[in-house]
This record gives sequence, C-alpha cells and structure tokens, in this order.
Amino acid sequence: MSGKNKKQFGVWMDSHHATVTGRENVDEGDFIILGHVENPGASKNSNEKAANNLEIAFNP
Repeated sequence: MSGKNKKQFGVWMDSHHATVTGRENVDEGDFIILGHVENPGASKNSNEKAANNLEIAFNP
C-alpha cells in the first residue's frame, strides 16, 4: 500500500480576522503562519438593509 501525505493545517477565525497555519514541509516540520485575512465589514456598495443588519450584528 502506498503511503499517503497527510497535509495538516489550521484555521482560526472570528468576525473580522482569519489566520491560516500549516507545516513548513508536508511530511514534517514546525507549524508556521501561512497567512492572515481581514474583513473590515460590508463594502460601500452594499444596500441599506445589509448595512443595517451588519451594524446591528456588531453593535448589540
């Protein structure tokens, strides 16, 4: 039976940020930060209802 590569990674998310971690090498190595992503909120082209719902969600 052939050996399978186990790709290991992790994703941590909240409402505005996501962090992706993974191994330096596929087979071994320490985990490192692979990337960060930020979501500042609704875009300026969003309709009024979506903007209102976003405001309610983040300012209870």
